[in-house]
Amino acid sequence: GEAVTSNNTSSVTTFVRCPDYTVVKSPGAATVPYSAGSVSWSVAVTNTGNVDLAMPTLTDATVSLSGPTSSGDAGDGVFSIGEVLTYTGTEQIAGRCGQIANTVSAVVVDGQVQISRQGTATTTVVCTPDVAIQKTGPQSVDFGDTITYAVNVTSVGDPLPIARGDLVVTDPKVGAGQL
Repeated sequence: GEAVTSNNTSSVTTFVRCPDYTVVKSPGAATVPYSAGSVSWSVAVTNTGNVDLAMPTLTDATVSLSGPTSSGDAGDGVFSIGEVLTYTGTEQIAGRCGQIANTVSAVVVDGQVQISRQGTATTTVVCTPDVAIQKTGPQSVDFGDTITYAVNVTSVGDPLPIARGDLVVTDPKVGAGQL
């Protein structure tokens, strides 16, 4: 016999599922004046994996989110590869000044596996506190009399949490006193 040679080759391609997505939360503005009354938030959820996923479920403790609006959505209720889902909502800021952080949680189910992600963002509520001070006393006094003044301090700006006893009013003629 003759020798038989073969140049047959074969290859096998194995598809590895890599379900993944990102959650990015953003404030409507880096700073918000207290007078605005609320801060707006947006959440972008992007399918960054190599497979289609079920639609995400979002949870936010302080913001009622609406949406999603979508880029690349075929309207089929599937969270497709590369698709970006956008949700929006507002949070009331009454009585809050300074930095506010907000976190949203998302869950996507892929078969029997739950994939959880979070997105956190911050904004700063800018408060402009101000007070009006009115000092009243008698129109006239006799020499040697003790003069009693009444000092009324009223908040006329944005609220600023001041504990009783923490506000000090100084009068150069009388001295300091705590309110």
